[in-house]
Amino acid sequence: CKKDKTPPLITIVQPTDTTLVTIPDSIHFDISLAEEDGMHEMSIFLIDNSGDTAFVQYPYVHNLLTARYVGNYFPSVAGIYTLYVTASNHSANSTVVSRSVTVQ
Repeated sequence: CKKDKTPPLITIVQPTDTTLVTIPDSIHFDISLAEEDGMHEMSIFLIDNSGDTAFVQYPYVHNLLTARYVGNYFPSVAGIYTLYVTASNHSANSTVVSRSVTVQ
């Protein structure tokens, strides 16, 4: 049995690096994952500028080779939000990708 040394690939399609959201609009999430030997788990956190968790999801991705998460969050407070997406495979290789979003 060969151990997988490559972590999952995370692609954040939305939000982009330049996303600007005006309240009452939403932050749109479009996130894709790929893992050649199957994923173990995935988490999505959106942290506001005070360090609090504004949004969290744990989409079910166990044993999937590809996955996609699409969703929205409606912020009520202006500031800089940071999106963190983490994915791991069964060999304990993990990837974290982050993206900032400005809300006004």
